[in-house]
Amino acid sequence: MLAWLHARSLADRTVIIVAGDHGESLNEHGERTHGMLLYDSTLRVPLIVAAPGRAAARRTDPVSLADVAPTILRAAGVTAPAAMTGRDLLGPVGPNAAAGGRGGAWRPPGVYSETDYPRVAGWSPLQALSDGRWKTIRAGALSEVYDLQNDPAEAHDLGTTETWLAAPGARALRDEAARAERAALVLAPDSAASHNGLGLIAVDDGRSGDAVSEFERATAIDPRDASYWVNLGNARRARHDAAAAGQAYRRALDVDPGAADAANGVGVLLVEANRARDAAPWFERAIAAAPDFVEARLNLGIALQQAGDTQRAAESYRAVLSAAGGHSPEKQAAARLLAALGAVR
Repeated sequence: MLAWLHARSLADRTVIIVAGDHGESLNEHGERTHGMLLYDSTLRVPLIVAAPGRAAARRTDPVSLADVAPTILRAAGVTAPAAMTGRDLLGPVGPNAAAGGRGGAWRPPGVYSETDYPRVAGWSPLQALSDGRWKTIRAGALSEVYDLQNDPAEAHDLGTTETWLAAPGARALRDEAARAERAALVLAPDSAASHNGLGLIAVDDGRSGDAVSEFERATAIDPRDASYWVNLGNARRARHDAAAAGQAYRRALDVDPGAADAANGVGVLLVEANRARDAAPWFERAIAAAPDFVEARLNLGIALQQAGDTQRAAESYRAVLSAAGGHSPEKQAAARLLAALGAVR
């Protein structure tokens, strides 16, 4: 191609851009290929921009493949649409790049990434935001934070220890995720996934009424996705609408009898209705469907304790304490409840 351009005297007025679409984890972070997680092993790709009259240089600020389109438009003398969030990589760098000028409006430092592919495994979709030094990855209400400068392999999650850092990062990430979901709805107004995404963001913000509305739209568009019904049930329960929450959980179980979150939700409603003995089988059903579901194990212990079966309750609490991984809130609760049982063994 380069020889063809030179032979026709086109090289001196052609911008050449070479980019990769994704990396490969190759078993880093437990991922074999790409698409499920948002670590740099899959997000960082080659990006080379060669333009006439531009000396070779390396940019150190975070850039995105979303910057490629506005770069091409500007090079061709075409003004990028106002809705286009990318930057002209050949334009000025920094906050002094004038709005509407060659560099376009300056955006706050940060590159946004997301993947919905985890949904196929019943996981939460992921979003990530990085300014080149710090990186926040969000999965539902959970966040991980990494110092890319000192931990480029993203092996040490600082989100649980440096809460002063995680909070603003998570807020910026939610804002960016909301903008992405709304932009997706402009292109596809009947996107159940986008309405569900906005519902999850509303939950994080404590806006349970807005969450219910978004989840109701998602279930109306795609009633065959059990996770949408579970989210609707959780949001309705947050608004103390137990009857409507129970209906949503049972719709989820109609769609997928193995929906562990839905079974757990039914159990929680029964405990809240002082029907602990009826709740226990629902938590057992959730655990049977998802043996690593620590929250359901804790809830089973609570139901059994309230039903008077302290021996089995203690066994459930010990199972929570021995669970692999973090689960700090559940383990702290299990330790307190187990201690309250006294000498029960």
